[in-house]
Amino acid sequence: MLRIRLQSRASKSEILGIAEGRLRIRVQAPPVGGAANKQCRELLAKTLRLSKARVTLLKGEKSRDKVFLLSGIIATDVLKRFEGYI
Repeated sequence: MLRIRLQSRASKSEILGIAEGRLRIRVQAPPVGGAANKQCRELLAKTLRLSKARVTLLKGEKSRDKVFLLSGIIATDVLKRFEGYI
């Protein structure tokens, strides 16, 4: 599981780093109709080199704080892929 703090309606979509035990992410999409969640999921999948089907939103559909389930990847690989953001 991966805890996220999401900011929507940003000027660009990017991963900012880790703060307060959460990965901070900004996306351009607005928080309407699940667009920001979708874009966050796509950014995570691309960064982690996973298919979108392997990134599932578990908690926080309508909150800035989210929990995603990542399948098909081990924790050490997740840490390696986010090394530049830590």
